[in-house]
Formats: sequence, structure tokens, C-alpha cells
Amino acid sequence: MSENSATRLHLPEHLVVRLTTWDGRGMSPYRGRPVGILVRTYARERNDYVLGPFFSGADGQVTVSRSQLESSVRASLDWGLMDYAAIEGGFSLVEIRPMWGVEVDRIIAHRRDGGFSEHEAALWGSLKAYLELLSTCANRKLPELGDETSAGRIRDLWDAPVDERRYELALAPIAAT
Repeated sequence: MSENSATRLHLPEHLVVRLTTWDGRGMSPYRGRPVGILVRTYARERNDYVLGPFFSGADGQVTVSRSQLESSVRASLDWGLMDYAAIEGGFSLVEIRPMWGVEVDRIIAHRRDGGFSEHEAALWGSLKAYLELLSTCANRKLPELGDETSAGRIRDLWDAPVDERRYELALAPIAAT
């Protein structure tokens, strides 16, 4: 595979993901408790990065700045659990998807004992605030991990520097949000 810039990952300055869900009549903007999304990048060597979670606001949109993406990269490196190469050297393919409930539960269980990277503070403020957001997010109502038909995912190439990337992500209906 060519090593030219067209195949290399370029993080956008801004990422905007508009969440939608089925309301019984058709797809409509999601309005409810926060939903966390993940951005997976594909490494040429070593391990992929999974960035986030990044949470939706009251308007049903997830808005992420380049500095937040970079903070998530640095937080991954802080933990040192995996062996990573520079994110800029990765393939341009990315996947954006909601976290599944089992992933949320796993993070909560792992983080209750403490442990919070200084780079995570730029994303969530504090460990307490992060755990509260995870505990109340609507992701716990999403179908289980592995049910890839009921929760949307987006795959795209981030192969050129751009100011903004915009997407619409369809969620399975979320009851009692």
C-alpha cells in the first residue's frame, strides 16, 4: 500500500455527529440523555486507537474539537495498556459508533477504583463527573455488544485535512430516555 498522504489519517478540526432515532413514524433528531460515541482509527502497525467517548448535548449532537481528539489520543498513551504508533501514521479509515451498554459498565467497574489521566480532564473534567456521565448516559439502553444491526456505525476516510466533518448516526430506539 502506498504511504502517500491520501492514505494517511488526518484529524479534522471539528467533528459533528447528529444523532437520530426512530420515533414510530420515521427518523427524527434524538432528544434525550447523553449518548457517548467512539471514534476508532486503524493503525498501520501496533494497535488501533479508540478515541472517546464523546457525549451528545441536549440538541442530540456530538461536537468534538481537534484538541479533544488529541486529548483522547494522549489519554490512551497515558494509560500505557497497549503499544501505539503515532496516530498520524494510521490508515485514513475511521469508524464512528455509539458505545454499547456492556462497554459502559466495564468502564464504570474499572474506574471506580480511581485512575484518571491529566489528559482526560480536558474531556470530562474529573473522574467523578466522568463516572456520573457514564452512569446516566442512554448507551446503557442500547442493544448488547455484537448486535451490529440495531446501532448504527459510520465508516469514512479521513484522508485530507479539513475544517469540519459532519455525519448523521442512526440509533436504535432507546426506551425511557
